[in-house]
Amino acid sequence: MEAKRVLVNGQVDAKPVVFGQDVGEVAVASDGSDYLVFWTHWVVNSDTELLAARVSASGTLLDTVPLRIAASTGIGYIHAAFDGSEYVVAYNEGYDLRIARIARNASTAEVANTPCTGGHITGFAWGGGDGLLTSYV
Repeated sequence: MEAKRVLVNGQVDAKPVVFGQDVGEVAVASDGSDYLVFWTHWVVNSDTELLAARVSASGTLLDTVPLRIAASTGIGYIHAAFDGSEYVVAYNEGYDLRIARIARNASTAEVANTPCTGGHITGFAWGGGDGLLTSYV
């Protein structure tokens, strides 16, 4: 997978940021200057990892070794946001919703189980304060 910045004037930066192979779904969030890119990575036996790495505002990959947030069968439907101090990613693990909070410097991840079960995430937004809205079907 690779990513390219699109500048405000609409020009596409010619320099791609390369993340790796065997990539499934992708989500991106910004803290207002840098970005945190999340992606699923397929591994053997149908297992999936959820990984993340930072990209600077200039398009430079900051984390050569990605942060591993989770590994399980059936990780998908990932959505990401920034809450003003941490990155937040919501994803399905099978039919269960998981929410992970990731430090701004991508050094740690804290995964929480939620009571939402029985569907797939279709939307996700951070509303500030303690507000998180996610829709699922």
